[in-house]
Amino acid sequence: MHFLSSTLLRAFLVSIVSFMVYLTTIAPDVGFTDSGELAAVCTTLGVAHPTGYPLYTIIGHVWTLLPLPFSPIYSLNIFAGLCVAASAGIFSWMLTLIFGLINQPKTQQKKGKTATNILAFSPFAEYVTTIALSCLYAFSSIIWHQATSNEVYSLQLVVLTLSIALFLRVMTLEPHHRLAALMLWIAIIGLGFGNHGTTILLAPAMIFMFFKRPQEKFDISAKRWKELSLLTIPFIAGLCVWLYLPLRSAALPDFNWGEVHRSFDKFWYHASGKQFQIWMFNGSFSNNFQEFISLLPGQLGYVGAAFALIGIIQLFKRNGTIGTFTALLFFGCVFYAFNYGIDDIEPYFSLAFIALFIFTAIGFAYVLTTVQTKSNNIALPITLTLLMTCINIGLHYKQADKSDDTVVRDYTQIMVKNLPKNSVIFSSQWDYWCSAFWYKQSCENMRPDIILIEKELLRRTWYPRLIQRKYPQLFVSLKAEMKEFEQELELFESGGNYSDIRLQGAWEKMLHRMITTNYEKFPLYITHDVLQSEQAMMRGYRPVPEGLAYKIIKDSETYTSAVAVPDYTKVALTLQKYEGHLYEGMQQVITTTLQTSAYYAEKIEKDQIKVRKIQEQLQKFSASH
Repeated sequence: MHFLSSTLLRAFLVSIVSFMVYLTTIAPDVGFTDSGELAAVCTTLGVAHPTGYPLYTIIGHVWTLLPLPFSPIYSLNIFAGLCVAASAGIFSWMLTLIFGLINQPKTQQKKGKTATNILAFSPFAEYVTTIALSCLYAFSSIIWHQATSNEVYSLQLVVLTLSIALFLRVMTLEPHHRLAALMLWIAIIGLGFGNHGTTILLAPAMIFMFFKRPQEKFDISAKRWKELSLLTIPFIAGLCVWLYLPLRSAALPDFNWGEVHRSFDKFWYHASGKQFQIWMFNGSFSNNFQEFISLLPGQLGYVGAAFALIGIIQLFKRNGTIGTFTALLFFGCVFYAFNYGIDDIEPYFSLAFIALFIFTAIGFAYVLTTVQTKSNNIALPITLTLLMTCINIGLHYKQADKSDDTVVRDYTQIMVKNLPKNSVIFSSQWDYWCSAFWYKQSCENMRPDIILIEKELLRRTWYPRLIQRKYPQLFVSLKAEMKEFEQELELFESGGNYSDIRLQGAWEKMLHRMITTNYEKFPLYITHDVLQSEQAMMRGYRPVPEGLAYKIIKDSETYTSAVAVPDYTKVALTLQKYEGHLYEGMQQVITTTLQTSAYYAEKIEKDQIKVRKIQEQLQKFSASH
């Protein structure tokens, strides 16, 4: 086992094994929600949705420039797997640093006698533990999911693990060598904020250990504050990655979410994610707490849960500072995540589980050392390591495997396939196809003739400006309505003295005018969500179902659709295989649209052949979820 004594070799083994497994589960194409938009932003060097994610955008763009024989989206999915695998290797290094800080026999005074009551971990136990727990980390479902498709959370795992590891590395250095290492650490923290705001969740633990270092007393002296003040320079240097947003925005790229170059207020509104702040402390604590508890045993491979309890006790016995540091990582995360009311909350639990994996590692090393001390048995530790790794892979492989998940791509293709040339379609199905089509159209040249108007984005001041520049032909005859709406919208977005009634009136007037002024120029379509939410938009018009969309027709006109009923076989099979609210939501949208199409074909078109074809497609979804 001497070859395992190399920290670098152990980290490399963990990373390469993780990455090879991840490659078998990586999604082949675009996924739900922000996957398409982020791929388009990285590929074209644009500005992403709040908070902008400049670090991810820049690194992702550099990655897309590599001469890989794949589509940009698949290349970025591989990049996600590489990031998560790297974070697993860094986690291995982190555990090695923790063992170095705590692995000393501890003595206590009892009744005038000095006794060594805590045995140091054996080197063998440390080596095996760093590999075992890094694999447990890598193949937990929350971590693994970030390795299958492009999202900012994959790079954020690198930020979190590297920040913790560098900080712990500082703690192992002699005082006169610490400043340079601290500067590197704080620069990474600054860069981390340019990837995702959850970097702030590291603050409680790191502030604590900055002033209370292992083997030292609390130090809030002037010297320590001076050291802290010197770190502002590299921290600000790391934060300079945010300059990308206004600089690139000013160049007016195709994807320019927020147009943040307009003013500092627009930049701050975007970079701070102000529009998402309404989801904080909105009564979500109970649901998120239950979600976390339900996830907890499985993330630790069930077997690991017992080791975690042992590890909490052992870590505080051996080094209260490191124990408190790890606990603060956990509680700092869950306090935020439990109070954040979004559907996809799981990635926000990542730091809490990193802390739990640290506790589990200490418990695992303690058990291995105890066994080895009593029996010198190395077969049991190796068996436990393989067992824990195999259990986690077995538990989560099917759930994490996205290797044949093409449902968003297929849905998008069905949506646009039968639209006539130069169609204009209004939709707010961001999760299911709007984001994906942004990528497909701009990076893979899918239906460049189609104009997609993302209806909900019209409620942000930047989007009307963007589409007016991009599609000026749509707005020739509604400049007055657009101006009125934009004025009211600006008051709303800036927190001015706006009127709900005036804003809603301007909104409805603008949407209806977009229909009336362009009806003779373009084939106009909406999706089911718009049909349900914007009745005022359709005054004087009616919808005719065609595939997944509805053609807008004047009430006074007669129209019979000649569009064939799409084949949903592949989509239905994929929806049967996967679980989650997005898959269920897509199935509901397709089923509702098909039912509406069947009703229209039977009652309006009197076409029984078409009705039977639609019913055949509906039957394909009967076994789904």
